[in-house]
Amino acid sequence: MDRLRDWDGTLGADSPEAALYEAWYAATVRSLFEDDLGSDVFAEYSARRSTVAKTLDNLIQSGDSMWCDDVRTPEPETCDTMLGRALALALVDMGERQGTASIAKWRWDRVNVARFPHAPFDGVPLLSRLFSRTVPRGGDAFTITPVMPMGDQVFVSSYRQVIDLAALDASRFIIPMGQSGHVWSGHYADLLDKWNKVEYLPMRFTRESVDAATAERLILEPR
Repeated sequence: MDRLRDWDGTLGADSPEAALYEAWYAATVRSLFEDDLGSDVFAEYSARRSTVAKTLDNLIQSGDSMWCDDVRTPEPETCDTMLGRALALALVDMGERQGTASIAKWRWDRVNVARFPHAPFDGVPLLSRLFSRTVPRGGDAFTITPVMPMGDQVFVSSYRQVIDLAALDASRFIIPMGQSGHVWSGHYADLLDKWNKVEYLPMRFTRESVDAATAERLILEPR
């Protein structure tokens, strides 16, 4: 609790507090709603992260404690009891996922990743290692550069651009992976690290700017 009280709320990749918070948040959502909704409905509902977040905020603002009671147990639970149990579950779960019980050694990006699966080769284990890519990430579904699990997929802010209308050649862009779809090309995934660091490349518009920056030229000629 001292760690969370002193935490500034930044969901940094290397933050143990971010990992603790995310685990407790997930355990709290499960503790609040799974007993009332049932496992199947809860699995579908919990995937709707924006809806869950709004509901949780409404419960906090209203002080409604009805959902804190676990209907599967004979004794009624208070919200304090529920939150304490959720924290205990979160500590166990995240400790197992991190491979250590020491919170100081946790990292949020150890369990939070953005995947770029190749279609269709991601479904073949041997080919997946060659064609698909995975990068550790900070952030979550509610940050500016989101990492948002939905079902079996993870949605991220993929293509990004900043357009300078006063000087078009000063515009910037970045894409994940790279410009080439050929796995043996040096440009297959050479932009992924910059994308992950939220860095940008120049977006050149004028002919002079393009020609000045040309590194390679591909000429297609008729047979």
